[in-house]
Amino acid sequence: MKLLLRTILIVFSVLLIVGCFIAPANKRVIEFENIPCIKPHHRYNYEICYPFVVKIDNEAVTVPANFDTDLASIPRWFWTFISPNYSGFVAPSILHDYLYQCPNYRSRKSIDEIFYYALIKNGVSMYTAYKMYAAVRLFGGAHYHRENYCIYDEEKRELELIDDECGYE
Repeated sequence: MKLLLRTILIVFSVLLIVGCFIAPANKRVIEFENIPCIKPHHRYNYEICYPFVVKIDNEAVTVPANFDTDLASIPRWFWTFISPNYSGFVAPSILHDYLYQCPNYRSRKSIDEIFYYALIKNGVSMYTAYKMYAAVRLFGGAHYHRENYCIYDEEKRELELIDDECGYE
């Protein structure tokens, strides 16, 4: 038990120290147009029940119905301290998962900044939002699909994935 507590203290200390060097640089304006609905899908994953719309710097982003998400990707051993399905994390985590899957020319850093400001907009404290931001900056790279470009078809209510390898910010 002491080893676990020591490990957690070290992780938090590293996140705090590293944060001085990786704090979000660009302020983002986030508006949630509706509240996301999720339903259990497979194991610890969920599906979105209907399209979830978010405005990012006045640009609408639609997360389509049936999009698969694991919400906040927090290791299970850490759930005692910070739950991945805490209500304040749900909408920002869905948005973050979607933008990592379909960045549409957004850089990973830009998406992580959007996540940080979405957490704050959703009532999460700046301190907790910062911890989450630092965690995705440090450990999220393997889940980012830089080459993906997605188009949401409003009529069909489905997502079309197009591979594209140029034009990233």
